[in-house]
Amino acid sequence: MRGRTIFIAAVLLMSAAISSSAAPRAFAGSFRPTAVSDPGVLTSATVQIRPDSGPAGTRVAVYGTGFYGCRVSAWFTDAHGTSTTLGNVGGPSFKTRCTIPAGAALGDGAVSAVAYTLDPRWKTCSWLVSSASAAFTVTPRVWAPGVLTSATVQIRPESGPGGTIVAVKGTGFQSLCASVRISFTDADGVYSVLGLAIGPSFKTRVTITGGAAIGAGSLVAENYLHYDPLHHACFGGGTFTQASATFTVTPG
Repeated sequence: MRGRTIFIAAVLLMSAAISSSAAPRAFAGSFRPTAVSDPGVLTSATVQIRPDSGPAGTRVAVYGTGFYGCRVSAWFTDAHGTSTTLGNVGGPSFKTRCTIPAGAALGDGAVSAVAYTLDPRWKTCSWLVSSASAAFTVTPRVWAPGVLTSATVQIRPESGPGGTIVAVKGTGFQSLCASVRISFTDADGVYSVLGLAIGPSFKTRVTITGGAAIGAGSLVAENYLHYDPLHHACFGGGTFTQASATFTVTPG
């Protein structure tokens, strides 16, 4: 009798162990779906953009394919790693237009699209399942991209901390309505007017803005007025003559 009791107890213990190992376990940490039926585990997502460079504020056409999920979001990350949401779009394929954020740092950034699906743990649309990106280079602010190319600007020195006095030499600017505006856009895209000169050729000195962001910026000289022959007067707007030079802001 005692031997039979021991045998039954052993059988019950074995059954409990098998049931325990077969029971679902609570998961911890990251969890990714493996079911073939889950469409978000695709890796073929792609993003294309036009144009792929321009100053902060540029409107960009974004084309995406292969994005499956309950939400698809577009983002821009600049050269300093600052990310800004550009809005939500529809999947699995989309065409939309986004604006590169004002103040985006100069240099190589990226426009990205990210697809999310339902997170089974929290029942929210927050589970990252696919993403793709395309490079976008933020360039210095250019007021008139169709300007004449005969103007030139030379600067000395070409680097220094904020507050540096820079000698600027310009040639080839307008003779009529010859006022020349000199500005500086720093590595964070912050624009400042540094001074005025008179063309068609000039030599002057300007001071780089105190507190300008460290990195490569753009010093631009441009005619900001045009001659109106009908009224025999100078007016703002129209096609300007301009030239630029790179000034690198260094730590003080």
